[in-house]
Amino acid sequence: MQSASQTKESVLTLTRQYNYPAEAVFNAFTEADALAEWWAPSDIFNVSALSLDFKPDGLFRFRMDTEQGPMWARFVFGNIRRHDLIEFILSFTDEKGTVTRAPFFDSWPLEIFVRVTLKEEKGITTLTLESSPNNATQQELETFQENKDSFRLGTEASLQRLEQILAR
Repeated sequence: MQSASQTKESVLTLTRQYNYPAEAVFNAFTEADALAEWWAPSDIFNVSALSLDFKPDGLFRFRMDTEQGPMWARFVFGNIRRHDLIEFILSFTDEKGTVTRAPFFDSWPLEIFVRVTLKEEKGITTLTLESSPNNATQQELETFQENKDSFRLGTEASLQRLEQILAR
């Protein structure tokens, strides 16, 4: 699994260190309720996990309830290496899980490729998360680039909440 639309400008890279072993950070992706609690912008939405099949070609489906109504999204997992690598395609969906446009931008990419790498040294894990449009049109690439800062803020907030999940 690799992003087909990746250019330097279209990749959002975030790095964060956690004072926890890579196994603990990795495991935060393997439990549906925990993943729903920290991944999506739960400070804005009430997020519910619908299903999780954590394996290559498996799905994580979740629902985000907002004041404007519900939204759904999914991960389709690609490469997974225990305690080291997780790749997935992130997409908005309809209630049945069919990929749809994001409700906030008419030309937001239908697919966002996400690669999470974990490196542990002396009990401290460095998580690097790379996100980029996948199979995107030129207009979708431009929309992603124009709104990358907003996407960055949401993803950084999620990574902060991951810290709180790990602390439990």
